[in-house]
Amino acid sequence: MGGFLRQKNLIMENREIKVRAWHELNKEMVYPKVAKLSSGDILNRFSPEWIMEYTNLTDKNGKEIYEGDIIKASTKILETLQVHTGYVQFGKSSFVLHYKIWNGKILIRRLSAYANFEIVGNVYENPDLID
Repeated sequence: MGGFLRQKNLIMENREIKVRAWHELNKEMVYPKVAKLSSGDILNRFSPEWIMEYTNLTDKNGKEIYEGDIIKASTKILETLQVHTGYVQFGKSSFVLHYKIWNGKILIRRLSAYANFEIVGNVYENPDLID
């Protein structure tokens, strides 16, 4: 997976963001109270590929959706329910869902295209859900 934290200007501005990080040694998610990009605190404690930003979205159960989450996302298009399961990542300008279709090809769609979400796992603890 790697590189969930956007690599552009890691030291952008002194702003609070909500993040979580994968603690590789303990094999668990860690939710720091406050992370300021300019302080470097979160970047000093975790490898950048294990840091995941909050999307400002919640699933149908009220759980916060972060980069690296595996979600089941659905929406109706022309009276047809479309459901995709994939992992969340920040794309060029927004959070997106990467998912496979029947022929194994991976498609990318903005999270804003979906109406409903359900977290079913994450890429570190449940990688089999996206294989």
